[in-house]
Amino acid sequence: MIAVAAAAMAAVALTIFVELSDPEEVVVGASTYSRSAIGHEVLLELLRKRGVDASASRGASVEKLSQGGVLVLAEPDFSAGGKQVMQHLLTAPVVLLVLPKWAGSADGNRRGWLNVVAPKPLYLIQAVLEDADIATSLNRVDHAAVFPNNRLGAPAHLEDPPQLLHGDGMQALVSGPDGVLLGRVASRGREIFVLSDPDVISNHGMAHGNAALALAVIERARHGGRVVFDETIHGFNTVPSGKFRLLTARPFFAATLNVLLAAGCLIWAGARRFGAARTRPSTLRPGQLALIAQITDLLLGAGQQGELLRRYVLATLADVAARLNGPDMGDAASRDAWITRMQAQRGMTRDGVRIAAAAGLAAAGTLDAAGQFALAEDAYLWKQEMLNGQPGAGQRGGGYSRRNPQGRGRPG
Repeated sequence: MIAVAAAAMAAVALTIFVELSDPEEVVVGASTYSRSAIGHEVLLELLRKRGVDASASRGASVEKLSQGGVLVLAEPDFSAGGKQVMQHLLTAPVVLLVLPKWAGSADGNRRGWLNVVAPKPLYLIQAVLEDADIATSLNRVDHAAVFPNNRLGAPAHLEDPPQLLHGDGMQALVSGPDGVLLGRVASRGREIFVLSDPDVISNHGMAHGNAALALAVIERARHGGRVVFDETIHGFNTVPSGKFRLLTARPFFAATLNVLLAAGCLIWAGARRFGAARTRPSTLRPGQLALIAQITDLLLGAGQQGELLRRYVLATLADVAARLNGPDMGDAASRDAWITRMQAQRGMTRDGVRIAAAAGLAAAGTLDAAGQFALAEDAYLWKQEMLNGQPGAGQRGGGYSRRNPQGRGRPG
């Protein structure tokens, strides 16, 4: 459980770190986060320095517009947006649509720079116009274009052969004999301004004398309101403000849920039970044999087999001495002498003195389990032989007698 919780928390932390990393460190495409040649960061910063309320938006861009504002869709990435996203964004009262033109790859040696830049195919750019339901065509000319019809008053400096619009369905604001650079389409109470060539607002275009024209385009489209650059068309998602809102937003909510589930399992596993504890069934079994078995298990568990065997042997010797009116077994020397004398009189095959000595070794732990069992058996057989004689000596069936005159008739 701890490992699951730790992994989930690490996943949340890693996801938040990646999402909140500064995008300008890696973005080189056509967005306000890009400092590359085809980026739009310069235009956004220039608007802010001139006191214009301008911002980049990662979500709910239409709702962020104020009265008289304009929504800028600068070079939409049709693979990231799509027609449905485009149609939703075009519901804004005023939209400035800047058509895409360039595609580039990042420079591996200089972070934030482009290595190679190439124009996008015209059919892909034409798809953006179709998604916006603007009935016009697009082409690129192979020479420098001039724009004698310029209602903005700021000149256009396009070094690369520009791409221009052709069609009768729009009002031309900046145009020439080769086509329309900036046009206006009015439909259902909404205005859409279409800038055919993004070099007017790109970083490198601003550096080549188009800053005045770019600002004039923005001012012509807006009516004193906020300027919102939508970045969802470039694949940037919304990042909620606030730590707690971030944890409950997609895609972080799945990791947050895993953390909560893991924490709940930990609490459940460590919580105390409800109600009284159930009593365990007793492991003790009734009866004398069960009691003996329990005592044996306790002795074996304590590792006292050797001491138990020594006491058994001494108890056996004392019992034999008591039955045969022998001396007190407390004195080892008197005991051994009496046992030796009685064994000689009876012709014993087993030696009680040796058995007693071996029992002392067993208590010291020098005998294994097999030796201990053999010694216990020798002590038992020695007792039977002392009390009843050798097996088969005058006994029926060759067994020990249950009674013996020298044992005063008690069971042996």
